[in-house]
Amino acid sequence: MMNLLPLEQKHALMRLYRERLFSVGAMLIGVIALFSAGLMSISFIYIGTEKDTIMKSVALRSEEPSVEEGRIAEKDIAETKDALLMLSQEMNEGYLPTAIMQKVFSEQGNVMVEGVTYDVSPEGNIAVAVRGTAPSRSALVDFSIRLERAGFKGARVPVSSFVEESDIPFSLSMTL
Repeated sequence: MMNLLPLEQKHALMRLYRERLFSVGAMLIGVIALFSAGLMSISFIYIGTEKDTIMKSVALRSEEPSVEEGRIAEKDIAETKDALLMLSQEMNEGYLPTAIMQKVFSEQGNVMVEGVTYDVSPEGNIAVAVRGTAPSRSALVDFSIRLERAGFKGARVPVSSFVEESDIPFSLSMTL
């Protein structure tokens, strides 16, 4: 419909639309600015009161620690001490010494060793279990012979390990 108007009226109408667009945009920006200023002032007041509360709490705690805090700290210290004691006992009893690992892996050859565990009896005997996969029956037998020559006793291959011909899963139990 605007195309039917004379050129002068067309320019006047466009100017009127631009003025209205500018005034509505300015009003919208003004409203957003007032709303933001209101939210910022509320946040500033809240943060100020929160800061004062925290400062008072810290000042009271630094002057006189509560009995409850002391109990909690003592409990944490005792738990940490117990955990360290258990870890030191486990390190002495439940983890594989480097010497046994070196013996097993030095005799590994073409056998894939997947796990080595040991247990120390009260008499001082060390029971070692080696599990893994051998490429063939002869490689498995050779591995057990090499382990016996390295000082392990009773490194015999169970009969159940000879069921398969290749990629043989095995578990050897022996003593050191």
